[in-house]
Amino acid sequence: MSNRSLNKLLTGLKAKKRSWIPRINKRRGIKKKELTLEEQQVLIYSPPPLPPILRKQKTIFDFPAEIYSQILSYLLFTDLYSLSSVSKFFRNLLWSESEFTQSIWKNCRLLHNPNYPKLPPPNGMCEQQYIWITLAKRTCQFCKEIYETTAFDKWSVKINCCNLCIASDDYIIEEEELETLPEEIEGCVPYTQYIGYLHENCHKFYFVQDVEKIKKEYDSLVEEERQEWIENKRKELENDLERIKDYQMQDCEYYWSKF
Repeated sequence: MSNRSLNKLLTGLKAKKRSWIPRINKRRGIKKKELTLEEQQVLIYSPPPLPPILRKQKTIFDFPAEIYSQILSYLLFTDLYSLSSVSKFFRNLLWSESEFTQSIWKNCRLLHNPNYPKLPPPNGMCEQQYIWITLAKRTCQFCKEIYETTAFDKWSVKINCCNLCIASDDYIIEEEELETLPEEIEGCVPYTQYIGYLHENCHKFYFVQDVEKIKKEYDSLVEEERQEWIENKRKELENDLERIKDYQMQDCEYYWSKF
């Protein structure tokens, strides 16, 4: 190699400020976009992705139905009511009228309260309602106050009502006041009576909501349909009053068993 070539090579290796590192030009490319404050916070506080082995692990929401049935059946009915308010998942699970959900409440009732109530729920009443009207603290449906006893039968109307509200014109229509209704539908409205005087000649009390419901159904029918509807409603009420005698007796026996 000639002296001229050697000098040229050494000259190219010289860098400014007495550095022997050759100068390297930066590669031109797309500038990196600056992150906003929100994007930086998401990047900092976001949890790192789980490894594949952990992603496959199941949560409580993935349990089989049989597991739920076993676990929840050991809870008290008050715990089931509380659990139903924890999340939408448990509310949909515990307030359903499906066979699976009914089995949970039934097992809970039989396990923790084997002596009362012994009878299954009456027709048209789910386990949640049955437990509420028999085992839960008696809370008036209208004033929301808790009461110990009442002088009126609850089974014919399926309503918990205290003595104060049942004496109020806001919720009750007495037998004499039914004159405003068509005479033919008077025997279609469910009613309550004083406990201990459950016979045909006893004074009857009708709830406003039941009267309005029956009247609305009656007014929505054409003339040709009303007679058949009246017969069906009367028969339905008679059958219901016959069935609830067992539940009235059950309450009576349970009451006297405390003494």
